[in-house]
Amino acid sequence: MKATTITLSGIEQHYNPEAATAGAACKCNNLRPREGVLQVTGLPASTTAIAAGDRLLAIDSDRFITLRDGHSVMWGSTQLARVEGTGIAVHVVGNFLVITTRAERIYLYRTSSGYNEVAPTGAVPAIAIGQGKDTSMSTTLPPYTFAQPLATWQYPLPSADLQGLAATVAAAWKQLGRQAADAGYRTGPVLARYAVRLWDDSYLYVSPAVETGTSCVKSSYRTSCEAEQHDGKWTGLPQCELARPCFTLAITPQAGIDEAWIGLVKSIDILVTDEAQVAGAAVLDYRMGVSNVGTRRYTIEMGPTPRPAAAIEADLRTSAWHLAARTTHVAELAKGQWIDDPVEALKLTSADVDALVATSPQGVTASMAHNGRLYTGSAAGHIAVSRIDNPLVTAQSKKIVGGEILALAIATRPIYSGGYGRFPVYVFTGEGIFALPQLASGSYGEARIMSRKVIARGTQPAEGDGSTWFVDNLGRLCSITGAKVVEHLRDVAGTTQLAWNEAEHELAMLTASGHIACLTTTGRVYTTAASCQQLYGHGARALAVTASGQTCDLGNEQPASSQPVDYLSHPIVAGNTMCITPKWVTWNVTGRDLDLKLCIYGERGTSCHGFVVNSLHVKGNVGAPVKVPVAAQPLRALRLAVSGTAPSGTLLGPVVIAI
Repeated sequence: MKATTITLSGIEQHYNPEAATAGAACKCNNLRPREGVLQVTGLPASTTAIAAGDRLLAIDSDRFITLRDGHSVMWGSTQLARVEGTGIAVHVVGNFLVITTRAERIYLYRTSSGYNEVAPTGAVPAIAIGQGKDTSMSTTLPPYTFAQPLATWQYPLPSADLQGLAATVAAAWKQLGRQAADAGYRTGPVLARYAVRLWDDSYLYVSPAVETGTSCVKSSYRTSCEAEQHDGKWTGLPQCELARPCFTLAITPQAGIDEAWIGLVKSIDILVTDEAQVAGAAVLDYRMGVSNVGTRRYTIEMGPTPRPAAAIEADLRTSAWHLAARTTHVAELAKGQWIDDPVEALKLTSADVDALVATSPQGVTASMAHNGRLYTGSAAGHIAVSRIDNPLVTAQSKKIVGGEILALAIATRPIYSGGYGRFPVYVFTGEGIFALPQLASGSYGEARIMSRKVIARGTQPAEGDGSTWFVDNLGRLCSITGAKVVEHLRDVAGTTQLAWNEAEHELAMLTASGHIACLTTTGRVYTTAASCQQLYGHGARALAVTASGQTCDLGNEQPASSQPVDYLSHPIVAGNTMCITPKWVTWNVTGRDLDLKLCIYGERGTSCHGFVVNSLHVKGNVGAPVKVPVAAQPLRALRLAVSGTAPSGTLLGPVVIAI
């Protein structure tokens, strides 16, 4: 007598049920695959309830943040904000709560009593920066004796005299610069702007650059004197005055910041570039002339060589930015409260300043939080990544060219292969999936298309087991691992809510019927009998919300005494011939307080199928295999079924069929 052992299992990973392997289940409710057996699941642990009909948006410590009536964002019984857009998401980033819709982004700051809304535009003061007092610094050039008396007064001067005069002028020019700095003046044009600094020393806002000090840029900086003569030759030059223009920076406060930002803003800073060099003192710029009006006079005009306007502009545009003044009186910007010579050292490159943003991006399409940063996709295709714990400040930004941004995801575990870095950003658009590779420096490279699959609209991807899970617009469950996209299940249309259950290492999916289907890492699927209206997943948290508002923790199961069980296998061919006659079947069921019906159905073609071959009602405690004789006509195939109730933890082991 030959015996065939059938291992009961959940739905195999396949696309066509008719091509499923022998013994795979076409129905598996409340039965989780466990190392060759099926185990009756427990009930998800109930947690704090929310109002019936509310949608769970986020968890802030032990408080739930929900959406009521599609417009009111609630923190318990307190309304945080009223929104009008769609695609609403809430993220907790540091001490901020960020509410994102497709039309706007709302920031709320946590205080001891709750949350206060802060609008980035309210942190921007009004300050006019310009050129203040104009003056000049002057110094006396000492008398100069030519190396050899000049027989003729004509251009050019001998090289020895040219070098000597150039050194004299250069020394005087530098001395004038030091004198101006000591007196609080600037001697070259600068770019200036004001900035709003937060307490983490990041800048929320930087104003446009204003060029000031243009009065210092002249066509010439020459002084004039008459050459001295002796015995018909020119022997030298008398002392003369060399002047250098200079100016002060004028800061005119016009309006401070809103009261809501008091305590968030550390200071208002005035940033300036290095002074552009208006003249090159190393080379002498001189003119030699003869005046025939009245007494004949032999004159010279000399000074540093003026730099071209383009060179001065290049200096300004590439110079580093420095902190020139600041005030901590951010509300009123009181005059006279500016610290002109701060001790604090600060240096920003031009690129650093250009990367700062002023206000919340408009046309937001998707957002997510990861590692304390906020990732935002805008309607214009920009992906903005915030600073750590500070969603108000953008650390870097990238442009995606390829359809509307529908969702964002990021690997929650480091990836060491695939060519996209350890934590790439996956951007789901209407044209496919793009990846932002993470470079070794931690910044992101240019976006690259990695798949033409389009995510189902309204689906938020879930991260788990080192992969990113999503449902595409054709109703297929897929995952991304590194640079690889894999299809797992088909015909899951209507499944738009996913959550990763870290405790059981399963992907929970809310089906169109309202039940939760769970995909295990072995590729098998089982369905829970409990119905719900929403799945919420964030990190290791996986919650289900019922129609009554009860929240259930999928990762924390509680024992259930009478858990409904429903199992039906695919047709099982038990022999190689066309028809066989089974002799007996041994059920391996282990549990207590069981109330199960064990049934064998026969299959013999399309006209004769689904008839009962043998049925057994198990009630009470079972700890040993149950052998059941089978008296039936020859069969082509048979199916195994289990239904009824059993406590959580009950095991359904392999079934032995004797032929």
